[in-house]
Amino acid sequence: MKTPLILLVGGLGISKSVLKQYGISRLNNDCDFNLGALDKKSERKILKKYMTKKGGIHEKNPSFNHWIHTMVTETQGWPHHSTNYGNVLSEYLNEGNKVLDDKGLKFIVKQGIKKRFKYDQRRVEDFDIEERRFIASLLLKKKSQRSKNDIISFFQNTLNRQQSKELFDMALEKGVFHQKEEGAYVVPIPSMQTWILDRFGDRDGDENRPKIKKSVLDSK
Repeated sequence: MKTPLILLVGGLGISKSVLKQYGISRLNNDCDFNLGALDKKSERKILKKYMTKKGGIHEKNPSFNHWIHTMVTETQGWPHHSTNYGNVLSEYLNEGNKVLDDKGLKFIVKQGIKKRFKYDQRRVEDFDIEERRFIASLLLKKKSQRSKNDIISFFQNTLNRQQSKELFDMALEKGVFHQKEEGAYVVPIPSMQTWILDRFGDRDGDENRPKIKKSVLDSK
């Protein structure tokens, strides 16, 4: 291009692979920032704004910190989840529900989980059920450091070499897999790992449920 260009891109680990399709093979070190998950302090600040500025709840409310703690436990630092839970929260409060009781909190968490599941579904929408099961089987191994060859070799227990490589490449492109700084590959979002295992792993239970963790909701 013959003119200066500023490009802002966000995508939880998939942006670079998309940019490569347009001939951008690498980025300047001073311009490449990997945001990843938010730390607890930053996430609490975001959710506080949804409660105070958008929801009209005073920070001195005795249940304020309990609500924030519960949502931070659910969102696990991922900006998309924080936004989803925050929107549900502010909508609920703006509908006149200004009493912060356990019933309201359970409703918000339940709606937030539904939105989180939809987000997880979108990330694997191009995979058929067998491919999702292969990924779930990989996660059941609970190996902390997986190389590309480790994953492809695991898939080769069922698929041929070419099919295994194609599945790995697609999972990487879609952001289901993410390469850490030390080179290992992981499923980056904890809630997505749980969702894949619950839906496609060897676990019992109703696959359509969103589960509410009583240990979190009932603790104060």
